[in-house]
Amino acid sequence: MGLQAWKAWLILMIFTLGTSIVSPLLPIYQHIFHLSKGSTVLIFAIYTLAVIPSMLLLGQLSDQLGRKRVIWPAMAALTTASILLGSAISPVTLYLGRLIQGLALGAFLGTCTAYVVDLALPQAKALAAMLAAISFRLGFGLGPGLAGAMAQYLPHPLSLPFLFHIFLMALGMIILHRTPETIANRQFRGISVSIGIPASQKVPFLLFIAPSAFILTVLDSTVLSLAPLFIVEILGYRNLAVIGLVSFLVLGAGGFSQIPAASVPPKKSIVLGLLWGTTSLYLFFLAARLQNVAFIVIASALIGAAAGLIVKGGVTLCSLIVPIQERGRLLSSFYTACYLGMLVPLGTGYLADRIGLFKAMLALCLTLTAIALILSLGTSRLVPYSLPEIKDSLKTQQP
Repeated sequence: MGLQAWKAWLILMIFTLGTSIVSPLLPIYQHIFHLSKGSTVLIFAIYTLAVIPSMLLLGQLSDQLGRKRVIWPAMAALTTASILLGSAISPVTLYLGRLIQGLALGAFLGTCTAYVVDLALPQAKALAAMLAAISFRLGFGLGPGLAGAMAQYLPHPLSLPFLFHIFLMALGMIILHRTPETIANRQFRGISVSIGIPASQKVPFLLFIAPSAFILTVLDSTVLSLAPLFIVEILGYRNLAVIGLVSFLVLGAGGFSQIPAASVPPKKSIVLGLLWGTTSLYLFFLAARLQNVAFIVIASALIGAAAGLIVKGGVTLCSLIVPIQERGRLLSSFYTACYLGMLVPLGTGYLADRIGLFKAMLALCLTLTAIALILSLGTSRLVPYSLPEIKDSLKTQQP
């Protein structure tokens, strides 16, 4: 892939490692700040309010100003967020830190992905893109995994994980300083909201692809935000390392599951992910009945693997069902639908304050099951099944 591309990939891993550190720490925040379940989940979900506009508005700047001119301030912003979160004295500080994380993440993700591919050798561009996609989920998962272990077995559980990430970010900045810029002609041409759904694919996108993207993030964020409270309150298990392991599995498994599924047709990949993921949620309730943390760990890995299948299928479809000049717009819409799904666990958290965590999660599970069945058995028929069908469909769109 080339040394410079591996450097950019390492920067990507270091950055994403810091964005979900708060997940295994949520039970501690709830206890010391006397937060309700809804307010606790808000710590995790609030960064969605910043990441979506940041992704749509700031991510495009790297094509105009250069990759490094966007990556540098994004890394500085994420480091600032880690400083705030690691020294938080109130919920307001936590919310502010998460909002800054969202701004940084939205500007960084697409930019650094492009940077990895830019720096890869010509014959390794596809490999670079695949590794970048997989590293998103691995980096997101490693952060809470390491944070849970540090919080459980080392002193200063609310600050040490963030200090460790700040140290890694400093190394990442040194690496970035030693990598070249890849955009030669840099000129600011203005900012516009780069999102849209091509008219030729509006129906299948709105009725199948976007709702599937929404559900995959509901699955992920439910485990990352509500599972820590579920483990502590219902199962009475307070080992933060296990909570961190759950977070790692739900995100890391989604990276690894895309590798063996490379040859699975994209629509089939989405349908399998929907049915697999929603079914796996019920293991949480089985765990509650049996008081067995092992089922939580197993369910997390299964849900993460299912989400990876949906990501793989959705990105492939959005890349293939439209001509190349419309591809970026459709992918932007896909990722926006993904991030909107993070708001659902927030509502579930506030519902749990009224009816209890177990009943709130059961209601969520039943709702997702119904939607997944409608998508899998009904609206999925609007999308071509195999790659040859997709290519034939694409030919009919071109003059």
